[in-house]
Amino acid sequence: MTPTKRFGRLEYRSVTAHLALSHLVLAFNSKGEVDRSVIPQRDIQQYIEGYLAGVDNSVARLPQDIRQVLPDRFVAHQEVVVYKSRFRFVGIEYRGVHPQTEVRYAKWKEPLDFALLPRTDILPTGPPALSLKPLVKSTPNQRLMPRILLIGDPTGVSLLDLTGNSRLVNFNVPRTQGRYALQDLYIRRHFKSGNTASRFIRYFEALPAKRWAINPETATANAEYDVQDQVNFIKETGVHRPVKQYVRIGEVMVKGREKGVMVLGKDLGEARERLLRIRDELAVLGYEPFLAREEPDVSFASLEEKVKGLLHLARFAVMEDSVAGGQIAEFGYCKDDRHILVLLRQEGKHSTWMISDAHLVDVPYIRVFEYNETNLDSVLRQATKWSEDFLERRITAYQKHFPWRQPPGAIDAR
Repeated sequence: MTPTKRFGRLEYRSVTAHLALSHLVLAFNSKGEVDRSVIPQRDIQQYIEGYLAGVDNSVARLPQDIRQVLPDRFVAHQEVVVYKSRFRFVGIEYRGVHPQTEVRYAKWKEPLDFALLPRTDILPTGPPALSLKPLVKSTPNQRLMPRILLIGDPTGVSLLDLTGNSRLVNFNVPRTQGRYALQDLYIRRHFKSGNTASRFIRYFEALPAKRWAINPETATANAEYDVQDQVNFIKETGVHRPVKQYVRIGEVMVKGREKGVMVLGKDLGEARERLLRIRDELAVLGYEPFLAREEPDVSFASLEEKVKGLLHLARFAVMEDSVAGGQIAEFGYCKDDRHILVLLRQEGKHSTWMISDAHLVDVPYIRVFEYNETNLDSVLRQATKWSEDFLERRITAYQKHFPWRQPPGAIDAR
Protein backbone atom coordinates (compact mmCIF):
# COMPACT_ATOMS: atom_id res chain seq x y z
CA MET A 1 0.00 0.00 0.00
CA THR A 2 1.33 3.41 -0.93
CA PRO A 3 1.24 6.41 1.41
CA THR A 4 -1.88 8.52 1.28
CA LYS A 5 -1.69 11.30 -1.32
CA ARG A 6 -3.69 14.46 -1.82
CA PHE A 7 -4.70 15.97 -5.12
CA GLY A 8 -7.76 18.09 -5.87
CA ARG A 9 -10.74 16.96 -3.82
CA LEU A 10 -9.40 13.50 -3.24
CA GLU A 11 -7.95 11.67 -0.28
CA TYR A 12 -6.22 8.98 -2.28
CA ARG A 13 -4.48 5.66 -1.80
CA SER A 14 -3.75 2.68 -3.99
CA VAL A 15 -3.87 -0.99 -3.15
CA THR A 16 -2.75 -3.95 -5.21
CA ALA A 17 -5.22 -6.84 -4.95
CA HIS A 18 -4.74 -10.39 -6.18
CA LEU A 19 -8.03 -11.99 -7.19
CA ALA A 20 -8.76 -15.55 -6.11
CA LEU A 21 -8.35 -16.98 -9.63
CA SER A 22 -5.45 -14.75 -10.62
CA HIS A 23 -1.70 -14.95 -10.50
CA LEU A 24 1.22 -13.08 -12.00
CA VAL A 25 1.08 -13.47 -15.78
CA LEU A 26 3.15 -12.15 -18.67
CA ALA A 27 1.63 -10.80 -21.86
CA PHE A 28 2.80 -12.41 -25.09
CA ASN A 29 2.74 -11.08 -28.64
CA SER A 30 1.65 -13.05 -31.70
CA LYS A 31 5.08 -14.71 -31.95
CA GLY A 32 4.90 -16.09 -28.42
CA GLU A 33 7.46 -13.61 -27.10
CA VAL A 34 7.01 -11.56 -23.97
CA ASP A 35 5.32 -8.29 -24.94
CA ARG A 36 7.49 -5.60 -23.33
CA SER A 37 5.11 -2.83 -24.40
CA VAL A 38 2.47 -3.67 -21.78
CA ILE A 39 2.00 -0.63 -19.58
CA PRO A 40 3.55 -0.69 -16.06
CA GLN A 41 1.38 -0.03 -13.02
CA ARG A 42 3.00 3.33 -12.21
CA ASP A 43 1.87 4.67 -15.61
CA ILE A 44 -1.69 3.52 -14.97
CA GLN A 45 -1.52 5.21 -11.58
CA GLN A 46 -0.45 8.49 -13.17
CA TYR A 47 -3.19 8.18 -15.78
CA ILE A 48 -5.90 7.74 -13.11
CA GLU A 49 -4.56 10.62 -11.03
CA GLY A 50 -4.48 12.83 -14.12
CA TYR A 51 -7.96 11.74 -15.17
CA LEU A 52 -9.50 12.45 -11.75
CA ALA A 53 -7.73 15.80 -11.51
CA GLY A 54 -8.99 16.67 -15.00
CA VAL A 55 -12.52 15.74 -13.95
CA ASP A 56 -12.25 17.95 -10.86
CA ASN A 57 -11.08 20.93 -12.92
CA SER A 58 -13.84 20.48 -15.49
CA VAL A 59 -16.61 19.99 -12.93
CA ALA A 60 -15.48 23.04 -10.94
CA ARG A 61 -16.32 25.24 -13.95
CA LEU A 62 -19.89 23.96 -14.21
CA PRO A 63 -22.92 25.66 -12.60
CA GLN A 64 -24.28 24.11 -9.42
CA ASP A 65 -27.52 22.87 -11.02
CA ILE A 66 -25.48 20.77 -13.46
CA ARG A 67 -22.97 19.52 -10.90
CA GLN A 68 -25.67 18.11 -8.66
CA VAL A 69 -27.09 15.84 -11.38
CA LEU A 70 -23.78 14.45 -12.68
CA PRO A 71 -23.01 10.77 -12.03
CA ASP A 72 -21.30 10.30 -8.69
CA ARG A 73 -17.99 9.27 -10.29
CA PHE A 74 -17.57 12.91 -11.32
CA VAL A 75 -18.30 14.48 -7.95
CA ALA A 76 -17.60 12.03 -5.10
CA HIS A 77 -14.84 9.83 -3.73
CA GLN A 78 -14.76 6.52 -5.56
CA GLU A 79 -13.72 2.90 -5.22
CA VAL A 80 -11.78 2.24 -8.42
CA VAL A 81 -10.70 -1.22 -9.60
CA VAL A 82 -8.07 -1.59 -12.33
CA TYR A 83 -8.02 -4.91 -14.18
CA LYS A 84 -4.57 -5.50 -15.65
CA SER A 85 -5.37 -7.98 -18.39
CA ARG A 86 -2.87 -10.17 -20.22
CA PHE A 87 -4.79 -9.36 -23.42
CA ARG A 88 -3.02 -5.99 -23.73
CA PHE A 89 -6.05 -4.03 -22.58
CA VAL A 90 -6.68 -2.36 -19.23
CA GLY A 91 -10.10 -2.18 -17.63
CA ILE A 92 -10.94 0.64 -15.20
CA GLU A 93 -14.13 0.32 -13.15
CA TYR A 94 -15.67 2.98 -10.92
CA ARG A 95 -17.58 0.83 -8.45
CA GLY A 96 -19.22 3.52 -6.35
CA VAL A 97 -18.96 6.10 -3.60
CA HIS A 98 -16.22 5.44 -1.06
CA PRO A 99 -15.06 7.26 2.10
CA GLN A 100 -11.88 8.18 0.21
CA THR A 101 -10.84 7.54 -3.36
CA GLU A 102 -9.10 4.16 -3.41
CA VAL A 103 -7.59 2.40 -6.41
CA ARG A 104 -7.16 -1.39 -6.31
CA TYR A 105 -5.16 -3.30 -8.91
CA ALA A 106 -6.15 -6.80 -9.95
CA LYS A 107 -3.98 -8.99 -12.16
CA TRP A 108 -6.68 -10.38 -14.42
CA LYS A 109 -6.02 -13.65 -16.23
CA GLU A 110 -9.37 -14.14 -17.99
CA PRO A 111 -10.93 -12.15 -20.87
CA LEU A 112 -11.62 -8.63 -19.68
CA ASP A 113 -15.41 -8.82 -19.98
CA PHE A 114 -15.41 -11.70 -17.46
CA ALA A 115 -14.64 -9.08 -14.78
CA LEU A 116 -18.10 -7.61 -15.38
CA LEU A 117 -20.09 -10.85 -15.57
CA PRO A 118 -21.83 -12.22 -12.48
CA ARG A 119 -20.57 -15.75 -11.81
CA THR A 120 -22.92 -18.68 -12.44
CA ASP A 121 -22.50 -22.40 -13.07
CA ILE A 122 -22.64 -21.79 -16.84
CA LEU A 123 -19.25 -20.74 -18.19
CA PRO A 124 -19.38 -17.82 -20.66
CA THR A 125 -17.62 -19.68 -23.47
CA GLY A 126 -20.01 -18.69 -26.25
CA PRO A 127 -19.95 -15.79 -28.70
CA PRO A 128 -20.14 -12.21 -27.35
CA ALA A 129 -23.49 -10.44 -27.36
CA LEU A 130 -21.89 -7.17 -28.49
CA SER A 131 -19.44 -6.66 -31.34
CA LEU A 132 -16.83 -3.87 -31.41
CA LYS A 133 -14.87 -2.29 -34.23
CA PRO A 134 -11.58 -0.35 -34.08
CA LEU A 135 -11.80 3.37 -33.30
CA VAL A 136 -9.51 5.84 -35.06
CA LYS A 137 -8.34 9.28 -33.95
CA SER A 138 -9.15 12.25 -36.17
CA THR A 139 -5.47 13.24 -36.37
CA PRO A 140 -2.28 11.35 -35.41
CA ASN A 141 -1.39 13.90 -32.71
CA GLN A 142 -4.85 13.99 -31.12
CA ARG A 143 -4.61 13.45 -27.36
CA LEU A 144 -8.27 12.64 -26.87
CA MET A 145 -9.11 8.97 -27.34
CA PRO A 146 -12.43 8.42 -29.14
CA ARG A 147 -14.97 6.51 -27.09
CA ILE A 148 -17.98 4.26 -27.58
CA LEU A 149 -20.30 4.47 -24.55
CA LEU A 150 -23.23 2.15 -23.90
CA ILE A 151 -25.31 3.98 -21.31
CA GLY A 152 -28.37 2.99 -19.28
CA ASP A 153 -31.03 5.03 -17.51
CA PRO A 154 -29.64 6.33 -14.18
CA THR A 155 -33.18 6.65 -12.80
CA GLY A 156 -34.18 3.04 -13.42
CA VAL A 157 -32.86 -0.42 -14.25
CA SER A 158 -31.41 -0.97 -17.73
CA LEU A 159 -30.84 -4.71 -17.90
CA LEU A 160 -28.62 -6.68 -20.28
CA ASP A 161 -29.89 -10.25 -19.95
CA LEU A 162 -27.29 -12.74 -21.19
CA THR A 163 -28.75 -16.20 -21.70
CA GLY A 164 -26.94 -19.49 -22.10
CA ASN A 165 -23.17 -19.29 -22.33
CA SER A 166 -23.02 -15.90 -24.04
CA ARG A 167 -20.16 -13.55 -23.30
CA LEU A 168 -20.73 -9.81 -23.10
CA VAL A 169 -18.12 -8.42 -25.49
CA ASN A 170 -14.58 -9.01 -26.71
CA PHE A 171 -12.68 -5.88 -25.66
CA ASN A 172 -9.46 -7.07 -27.30
CA VAL A 173 -10.01 -5.07 -30.50
CA PRO A 174 -6.89 -4.98 -32.69
CA ARG A 175 -5.51 -1.67 -33.96
CA THR A 176 -8.01 0.43 -32.04
CA GLN A 177 -7.11 3.94 -30.88
CA GLY A 178 -10.11 4.39 -28.64
CA ARG A 179 -11.99 3.40 -25.49
CA TYR A 180 -15.03 1.18 -24.96
CA ALA A 181 -17.25 2.01 -21.98
CA LEU A 182 -20.45 0.98 -20.18
CA GLN A 183 -22.39 3.13 -17.73
CA ASP A 184 -25.45 2.58 -15.49
CA LEU A 185 -26.16 -0.93 -16.75
CA TYR A 186 -27.18 -4.13 -15.00
CA ILE A 187 -25.85 -7.40 -16.41
CA ARG A 188 -27.77 -10.58 -15.65
CA ARG A 189 -26.72 -14.18 -16.24
CA HIS A 190 -28.50 -17.46 -15.56
CA PHE A 191 -27.82 -20.61 -13.56
CA LYS A 192 -28.69 -24.06 -14.88
CA SER A 193 -31.52 -24.14 -12.34
CA GLY A 194 -33.14 -21.07 -13.89
CA ASN A 195 -32.13 -18.68 -11.12
CA THR A 196 -30.23 -15.56 -12.05
CA ALA A 197 -27.38 -13.37 -10.83
CA SER A 198 -27.13 -9.63 -11.52
CA ARG A 199 -24.29 -7.11 -11.37
CA PHE A 200 -24.48 -3.32 -11.63
CA ILE A 201 -21.89 -1.54 -13.77
CA ARG A 202 -21.71 2.07 -12.62
CA TYR A 203 -18.92 2.90 -15.09
CA PHE A 204 -16.32 0.71 -16.79
CA GLU A 205 -14.00 1.40 -19.67
CA ALA A 206 -11.44 -0.68 -21.54
CA LEU A 207 -8.50 0.96 -23.27
CA PRO A 208 -5.25 -0.24 -24.86
CA ALA A 209 -2.45 -0.89 -22.37
CA LYS A 210 0.02 1.24 -24.32
CA ARG A 211 1.99 4.33 -23.37
CA TRP A 212 0.48 6.37 -26.20
CA ALA A 213 -2.95 5.70 -24.65
CA ILE A 214 -2.17 5.79 -20.93
CA ASN A 215 -0.33 8.98 -20.06
CA PRO A 216 -1.15 12.23 -18.18
CA GLU A 217 -1.86 14.28 -21.32
CA THR A 218 -4.34 11.74 -22.66
CA ALA A 219 -5.90 11.44 -19.19
CA THR A 220 -6.63 15.17 -19.06
CA ALA A 221 -8.09 15.22 -22.58
CA ASN A 222 -10.28 12.18 -21.88
CA ALA A 223 -11.51 13.66 -18.59
CA GLU A 224 -12.52 16.98 -20.14
CA TYR A 225 -14.32 15.21 -22.96
CA ASP A 226 -16.14 12.77 -20.66
CA VAL A 227 -17.48 15.54 -18.42
CA GLN A 228 -18.67 17.64 -21.35
CA ASP A 229 -20.17 14.60 -23.08
CA GLN A 230 -22.15 13.80 -19.93
CA VAL A 231 -23.35 17.40 -19.66
CA ASN A 232 -24.47 17.31 -23.32
CA PHE A 233 -26.29 14.02 -22.72
CA ILE A 234 -28.16 15.48 -19.74
CA LYS A 235 -29.14 18.63 -21.65
CA GLU A 236 -30.24 16.75 -24.77
CA THR A 237 -32.20 13.96 -23.07
CA GLY A 238 -33.15 15.38 -19.66
CA VAL A 239 -32.05 12.04 -18.18
CA HIS A 240 -29.89 12.27 -15.06
CA ARG A 241 -29.56 10.85 -11.57
CA PRO A 242 -32.25 12.00 -9.11
CA VAL A 243 -31.57 15.18 -7.15
CA LYS A 244 -31.92 14.39 -3.46
CA GLN A 245 -33.44 17.65 -2.27
CA TYR A 246 -36.50 17.92 -0.03
CA VAL A 247 -37.86 20.88 1.83
CA ARG A 248 -39.21 19.20 4.95
CA ILE A 249 -37.81 16.41 7.10
CA GLY A 250 -41.08 14.55 6.74
CA GLU A 251 -40.73 14.56 2.96
CA VAL A 252 -37.28 12.98 3.22
CA MET A 253 -38.70 10.14 5.30
CA VAL A 254 -41.65 9.61 2.97
CA LYS A 255 -39.46 9.58 -0.12
CA GLY A 256 -36.92 7.21 1.38
CA ARG A 257 -39.53 4.75 2.62
CA GLU A 258 -41.22 4.42 -0.76
CA LYS A 259 -38.49 2.16 -2.17
CA GLY A 260 -35.37 2.58 -0.04
CA VAL A 261 -33.80 -0.57 1.42
CA MET A 262 -30.70 -0.41 3.62
CA VAL A 263 -28.16 -3.18 3.03
CA LEU A 264 -26.16 -4.10 6.13
CA GLY A 265 -23.27 -6.46 6.83
CA LYS A 266 -19.51 -6.71 6.79
CA ASP A 267 -18.31 -4.28 4.13
CA LEU A 268 -14.78 -5.52 3.44
CA GLY A 269 -13.13 -8.02 1.11
CA GLU A 270 -15.17 -11.01 -0.05
CA ALA A 271 -18.04 -10.03 2.24
CA ARG A 272 -18.29 -6.67 0.45
CA GLU A 273 -18.71 -8.45 -2.88
CA ARG A 274 -21.74 -10.25 -1.41
CA LEU A 275 -23.18 -6.93 -0.21
CA LEU A 276 -22.80 -5.43 -3.67
CA ARG A 277 -24.53 -8.38 -5.28
CA ILE A 278 -27.40 -8.14 -2.77
CA ARG A 279 -27.63 -4.42 -3.58
CA ASP A 280 -27.77 -5.15 -7.30
CA GLU A 281 -30.38 -7.91 -7.00
CA LEU A 282 -32.60 -5.61 -4.91
CA ALA A 283 -32.33 -2.89 -7.54
CA VAL A 284 -33.44 -5.33 -10.24
CA LEU A 285 -36.48 -6.08 -8.06
CA GLY A 286 -37.43 -2.39 -8.17
CA TYR A 287 -36.03 -1.09 -4.88
CA GLU A 288 -33.51 1.66 -4.24
CA PRO A 289 -30.90 -0.08 -2.07
CA PHE A 290 -28.10 1.79 -0.31
CA LEU A 291 -25.08 1.09 1.88
CA ALA A 292 -23.97 3.29 4.76
CA ARG A 293 -20.47 3.80 3.36
CA GLU A 294 -21.94 5.21 0.13
CA GLU A 295 -23.94 7.89 1.90
CA PRO A 296 -22.33 11.22 2.95
CA ASP A 297 -21.08 11.65 6.49
CA VAL A 298 -22.24 14.44 8.79
CA SER A 299 -19.25 16.07 10.46
CA PHE A 300 -20.78 16.20 13.95
CA ALA A 301 -22.51 12.77 13.85
CA SER A 302 -21.01 9.51 15.02
CA LEU A 303 -21.08 6.40 12.83
CA GLU A 304 -23.77 4.97 15.10
CA GLU A 305 -25.92 8.08 14.57
CA LYS A 306 -25.41 7.86 10.82
CA VAL A 307 -26.51 4.23 10.58
CA LYS A 308 -29.50 4.75 12.88
CA GLY A 309 -30.60 7.78 10.88
CA LEU A 310 -30.37 5.91 7.59
CA LEU A 311 -32.35 2.98 8.99
CA HIS A 312 -35.21 5.35 9.80
CA LEU A 313 -35.24 6.42 6.14
CA ALA A 314 -35.52 2.86 4.80
CA ARG A 315 -38.60 0.82 4.02
CA PHE A 316 -36.86 -2.18 5.57
CA ALA A 317 -33.32 -3.53 5.93
CA VAL A 318 -31.48 -6.55 4.53
CA MET A 319 -28.47 -7.81 6.51
CA GLU A 320 -25.90 -10.31 5.23
CA ASP A 321 -25.01 -12.26 8.38
CA SER A 322 -22.82 -15.17 7.25
CA VAL A 323 -19.60 -13.88 8.80
CA ALA A 324 -18.80 -11.84 11.90
CA GLY A 325 -18.62 -8.08 11.50
CA GLY A 326 -20.02 -4.77 12.65
CA GLN A 327 -23.55 -5.89 11.81
CA ILE A 328 -23.93 -7.29 15.33
CA ALA A 329 -24.34 -3.67 16.46
CA GLU A 330 -26.63 -2.86 13.52
CA PHE A 331 -28.76 -5.87 14.45
CA GLY A 332 -29.31 -4.28 17.85
CA TYR A 333 -30.39 -0.99 16.26
CA CYS A 334 -32.99 -2.81 14.13
CA LYS A 335 -34.24 -4.90 17.03
CA ASP A 336 -34.55 -2.00 19.46
CA ASP A 337 -36.20 0.40 16.98
CA ARG A 338 -38.56 -2.15 15.39
CA HIS A 339 -37.10 -2.02 11.88
CA ILE A 340 -38.21 -4.84 9.61
CA LEU A 341 -35.06 -6.87 9.05
CA VAL A 342 -34.24 -9.64 6.62
CA LEU A 343 -31.30 -11.71 7.89
CA LEU A 344 -29.57 -13.36 4.94
CA ARG A 345 -27.27 -16.24 5.80
CA GLN A 346 -25.39 -18.61 3.57
CA GLU A 347 -26.56 -22.15 4.15
CA GLY A 348 -25.08 -23.53 7.36
CA LYS A 349 -23.42 -20.25 8.37
CA HIS A 350 -24.09 -17.39 10.78
CA SER A 351 -21.99 -14.64 12.35
CA THR A 352 -22.46 -15.38 16.05
CA TRP A 353 -24.78 -17.25 18.41
CA MET A 354 -25.45 -13.93 20.18
CA ILE A 355 -27.94 -12.84 17.48
CA SER A 356 -29.03 -16.26 16.28
CA ASP A 357 -32.27 -16.68 18.26
CA ALA A 358 -34.19 -13.38 18.28
CA HIS A 359 -36.34 -14.32 15.29
CA LEU A 360 -37.40 -17.70 16.73
CA VAL A 361 -40.09 -16.44 19.13
CA ASP A 362 -39.58 -12.95 20.47
CA VAL A 363 -39.10 -10.64 17.49
CA PRO A 364 -41.63 -11.13 14.67
CA TYR A 365 -40.26 -8.31 12.50
CA ILE A 366 -36.93 -10.13 12.03
CA ARG A 367 -36.69 -13.23 9.86
CA VAL A 368 -33.85 -15.44 8.64
CA PHE A 369 -33.52 -16.53 5.01
CA GLU A 370 -30.80 -18.95 3.94
CA TYR A 371 -29.28 -18.83 0.47
CA ASN A 372 -26.47 -20.17 -1.66
CA GLU A 373 -24.59 -18.76 -4.65
CA THR A 374 -27.15 -20.12 -7.13
CA ASN A 375 -30.44 -18.98 -5.58
CA LEU A 376 -29.84 -15.53 -4.07
CA ASP A 377 -32.26 -13.87 -6.52
CA SER A 378 -35.17 -16.19 -5.69
CA VAL A 379 -34.46 -16.01 -1.93
CA LEU A 380 -34.50 -12.21 -2.11
CA ARG A 381 -37.87 -12.33 -3.88
CA GLN A 382 -39.23 -14.42 -0.99
CA ALA A 383 -37.62 -12.13 1.58
CA THR A 384 -38.95 -8.92 0.06
CA LYS A 385 -42.43 -10.44 -0.25
CA TRP A 386 -42.33 -11.29 3.47
CA SER A 387 -41.21 -7.73 4.23
CA GLU A 388 -43.98 -6.19 2.15
CA ASP A 389 -46.57 -8.50 3.72
CA PHE A 390 -45.36 -7.47 7.18
CA LEU A 391 -45.62 -3.80 6.19
CA GLU A 392 -49.22 -4.37 5.09
CA ARG A 393 -50.02 -6.00 8.42
CA ARG A 394 -48.59 -2.95 10.20
CA ILE A 395 -50.60 -0.57 8.03
CA THR A 396 -53.86 -2.41 8.76
CA ALA A 397 -53.17 -2.65 12.49
CA TYR A 398 -52.10 0.99 12.85
CA GLN A 399 -55.15 2.24 10.93
CA LYS A 400 -57.41 0.38 13.31
CA HIS A 401 -55.51 1.53 16.38
CA PHE A 402 -54.87 5.21 15.59
CA PRO A 403 -58.09 7.09 14.70
CA TRP A 404 -56.18 9.84 12.85
CA ARG A 405 -54.42 7.46 10.44
CA GLN A 406 -55.59 7.72 6.84
CA PRO A 407 -56.02 4.88 4.31
CA PRO A 408 -52.80 3.86 2.52
CA GLY A 409 -51.41 6.52 0.24
CA ALA A 410 -48.49 6.64 -2.13
CA ILE A 411 -46.01 5.70 0.58
CA ASP A 412 -47.75 2.44 1.42
CA ALA A 413 -48.67 1.22 -2.04
CA ARG A 414 -46.15 -0.43 -4.31
